Amino acid sequence: MFYIYFETESRLLHEGTKYNIEVPTRAMQDEIASDLEKYGEVFNVQKLNEPVSEYPVLTPETYKRNI
Repeated sequence: MFYIYFETESRLLHEGTKYNIEVPTRAMQDEIASDLEKYGEVFNVQKLNEPVSEYPVLTPETYKRNI
């Protein structure tokens, strides 16, 4: 698995402002990170091999309850 760490304004997500996204491939990591960087409300986008441990990891299962 690969991870994307990002920060966002608190009004966008319910449980905080710093998140990891878990993705299955490097290509998907590149695509999603590139998309996130286009939004003014999202910043500090980082592509990582491990999640930043102190922040939640959004997976398909957890994504829907956080948005």
